[in-house]
Amino acid sequence: MVLEASLDYDGPKYETVFIFEFRDGKIATETAYWSEAFEAPAWRAQWVEKT
Repeated sequence: MVLEASLDYDGPKYETVFIFEFRDGKIATETAYWSEAFEAPAWRAQWVEKT
């Protein structure tokens, strides 16, 4: 299972991705990646969809 989230701690906002692996209906492993939100560089702006 993959989960995307925006986290806000009354300061920096983080874009986050969680990857869960299950065994026997329970979470066996969790991997998380997060970064502060940032504007896309100009060279790749054509592929960005602002939400």
